[in-house]
Formats: sequence, C-alpha cells, structure tokens
Amino acid sequence: MTLATSQPGIIGYGHVGSQLGVLAEFLGMKVIWFDYQALMPIGNSTPMASMDELLRKADFVSIHVSEVQFLFFCLGGLPVFSVQQT
Repeated sequence: MTLATSQPGIIGYGHVGSQLGVLAEFLGMKVIWFDYQALMPIGNSTPMASMDELLRKADFVSIHVSEVQFLFFCLGGLPVFSVQQT
C-alpha cells in the first residue's frame, strides 16, 4: 500500500478534519469521515454512517475532536480500538 492509494478515516470533520481531508484528496487519497453532527462533505470525501463503519474501512485514522467529545463519544461506550490481550 502506498500513501496515494490509502484510504484515511477522519473522525471529527470540523475545521481541521475537513482541511486534512482536502490535503489528503490532493495527494490522491480516497477520504472517508465520520462526525456526530450532520455536515456537508467537501470535495469528493465520503461520510460514513457510523464510527464502526469508518474503523472497518479506513487504512488509518486521524482523530480531530475536542477532549470532552473524545472522552464522551469515543470512550463512552463506542470502542475506538480493539486491543488484543497478550
């Protein structure tokens, strides 16, 4: 996988997240994103219906939410990452 053929996932599509999406598209990436607010996509980015869907489809994830939103939405009942027990 090269950077240009990867599919980044963006959690939080506000000012910073949407601008990252624009830059990623400029580099040839197919951007997917998720936000709890109903937002309009910029460029050719694709909104995901749920965070789980985004986590399944993305090659890597960039999180752009406030600390409170991260603690409440990402850690409060919605798993962000599954860590394998060793």
